[in-house]
Amino acid sequence: MKTESGMYYGNVSSKLGEVLSRHFQRLPAFRSAVVLSIDSTRTPSDILSILAQYGIEARLEAATAVLGPEQLYRAACAGVFVGFDQVWLLERDGPKQEVPLRNYFLSDVLAVEACMRETGCVLALDDGFELSYATWDSAFAAFIEAQFQGGTSEGSA
Repeated sequence: MKTESGMYYGNVSSKLGEVLSRHFQRLPAFRSAVVLSIDSTRTPSDILSILAQYGIEARLEAATAVLGPEQLYRAACAGVFVGFDQVWLLERDGPKQEVPLRNYFLSDVLAVEACMRETGCVLALDDGFELSYATWDSAFAAFIEAQFQGGTSEGSA
């Protein structure tokens, strides 16, 4: 579950919305969230429109939909994330540039690792049939693996 560089990643039997709404307090500390996909919708303006339908305030920054922690929690609790979603939690107030891997899922671990370093991402989550995660936070990785043991851990790169 750990790469030599210190990144933890894997797949578990859960959904992004469930982790964000029910286990928000367990997430690594973050200052902003970039929403790269909602229900397979990847166009930033469409993502902002979906969020607005739920009354969630977001902003467009570096061609990416950006939320604060409170707005992300509200979106998760409102049922915005129902599957085929992707959210990256950043240690800064927003991305300095467009997230380069916006059209990929977390399957290419080495590319994701480089992108996470570049963007200041502390946790990347995406879901489809399972929840994939990548993080530098060993405590969160251990928690999610223990909490949702039904998934298949990817191992290390």
